[in-house]
Amino acid sequence: MTANTTAQAEAVRKGVGGKSEMIDLSGSDAPLRFTGTVVRRVGEQFPECYAATAKVQLISNFIPAVLTGNAEVPIDYGNGCGMSLMNYRSKVWDAALLAATADGLPGGMEALQSKLPTLARPDSIVGSLAAYYIEKYGFDGRCAVIAGSGDNPQSKVPVAGDLLSLGTSFVNMVSTDGDTLDPEGFANAMYDGINRPFMFGCRTNGAMVWDAVRSHYGLAKEEYAPAEVALQTVVPGQFMTFWQPKTESFPVSGAFELIRATAQSTLAEDYTGIIETSLAAVYIYSAVFTKQTQEPLFVTGGATDSPEIMRRVAGIWNRPTLPVEKGGAALGAAVAGVKALFDADSDTETESFDIEAFSTAVLKRGEPIQPNPADVAAYHGEGKYLQQFQEKYEQILVDF
Repeated sequence: MTANTTAQAEAVRKGVGGKSEMIDLSGSDAPLRFTGTVVRRVGEQFPECYAATAKVQLISNFIPAVLTGNAEVPIDYGNGCGMSLMNYRSKVWDAALLAATADGLPGGMEALQSKLPTLARPDSIVGSLAAYYIEKYGFDGRCAVIAGSGDNPQSKVPVAGDLLSLGTSFVNMVSTDGDTLDPEGFANAMYDGINRPFMFGCRTNGAMVWDAVRSHYGLAKEEYAPAEVALQTVVPGQFMTFWQPKTESFPVSGAFELIRATAQSTLAEDYTGIIETSLAAVYIYSAVFTKQTQEPLFVTGGATDSPEIMRRVAGIWNRPTLPVEKGGAALGAAVAGVKALFDADSDTETESFDIEAFSTAVLKRGEPIQPNPADVAAYHGEGKYLQQFQEKYEQILVDF
């Protein structure tokens, strides 16, 4: 949640030639929370501590460092993307990014690079379990440790396709070819825990705003039945309600109070309106890095229990929508670990590990929801809901 690195992020961005070059090199537009700008700020404020630092490890990679007893454990590609230091496509520490980040710091670029471990695949074996754990806890001496990754890369592992998480914030993880980026810089290019490329977009004002609208009409936080009935009375693509209680990250914009596109104030219209505008924002600002396909859109989160919300997701994305149970980072890490173990033990005569079949077995899927042609027609096309939404939303952002 770091937000005090604005000056450092801008310095790095300018140092490599601007926003476009920053995105092209790192896959992201120097988000404030990314590690490189945080390291730069620490170096500026506490140069003696920075100079005395031997190694910089991410928390996710510090864990395998402890498990192996080796501070030189590599940083994985997946979380390496979240540093503004790694070249996204070549998966190496980038000279231009390092130079811009280390400019003015003790020792310059060479010192910063010396503090960074090497880079490796998230599912690569980086060592064996340290003797401490074997002797104290009785682990098998053959236990191997993989590089691992962070929560977002690991959460993506059990799903090969596009994954939309409708939680307090909305997270849209879109599988890519590794070359497709977001030229606006709203989303971040990453690799998942088994090294597959994807784009990560997080909308701050997600289901928390849906809860707030229901609360406005006197419903308890988990009182969903009346809201579902209200949704059933409204034809998709009719109403727009805009509300951003918190500063938004996708697309980057300020907070503002509730705004209605019509004069009505009812649960049915406001609840439908806030759901459809929230989903429309994710869809529209993800379009630049999302391929047109009829492959299923995987959806997770509490909203998958609502047929009316899932109907609207299918219509806005115009593709089959497949609910999946909540898996999370721990399940994804476990799947990546199984794959790594299988890869380490396999030989040319062994049948290859089918990670999709395994993932389907451990992360249950529901029945697919097909887009309703009438809903698709209401949302898409010249002058239709999505176009109207974008025009109104972008005008609101100008006003605020």
